[in-house]
Amino acid sequence: MKSLETIQPLGTDYVQKLQQTFIQANNNNSVKSRQAVEKHVVTLQNALEAIAENAKILMQVYDGEGKRIASHEPK
Repeated sequence: MKSLETIQPLGTDYVQKLQQTFIQANNNNSVKSRQAVEKHVVTLQNALEAIAENAKILMQVYDGEGKRIASHEPK
């Protein structure tokens, strides 16, 4: 593996919007909306992992509070 690099594309507004949408879907018992948010997050994670693999860099994503919420080490 090359040097440690970090990919942090998730802006605070983006993360908050995803969280709010998910919470609203839960509160409204909207299974389709909740599933759409979950699918979006999985698709995003897969895309970021593919970027990390192709670039051969360690991917670490942090939330707005500085907590690591995802990571991927290329093979």
